[in-house]
Amino acid sequence: MQAFLITAYKNQDQLVKLIQSLNEHALVWVHLDKKSKELSLKELEALHLKNTHFISKYNIPWGGYTHLLTILTLFKMALRDERITYLHTISGQDIRIRPWSEIEERFAASQTIYMTCTNSKDLPPKIRQRYQRHIVTSRDTHMEGFVKK
Repeated sequence: MQAFLITAYKNQDQLVKLIQSLNEHALVWVHLDKKSKELSLKELEALHLKNTHFISKYNIPWGGYTHLLTILTLFKMALRDERITYLHTISGQDIRIRPWSEIEERFAASQTIYMTCTNSKDLPPKIRQRYQRHIVTSRDTHMEGFVKK
């Protein structure tokens, strides 16, 4: 079974339509940005959307480190369900444009992992330098020393 991990910060009607386009066939976990004035955890939970779980734990500044923490939190929640065979991370602003049968066929037998982890020591010097000097972090997170190490 596939799971969709959604980070959302605005446009509740669009988010509901996105969830409804996925939750008949997949499990859905949604994180609502804590600072959002357009999304209501209470209202969304009251809709009792099938196969859908909501949380609102982090305030996510654009490009902030807490976005990564949010995705990791959603991963941990989804991976508790042993039925999950494939995870997708998307935004609440995305829309599904392919028929579900195409999505299911594409990922049913896929062994491809589109996200990888590379040790920073193995990166070319120019790329490593970019991470060390230009990493975007939350305003309250001091990552510069951590990234350099």
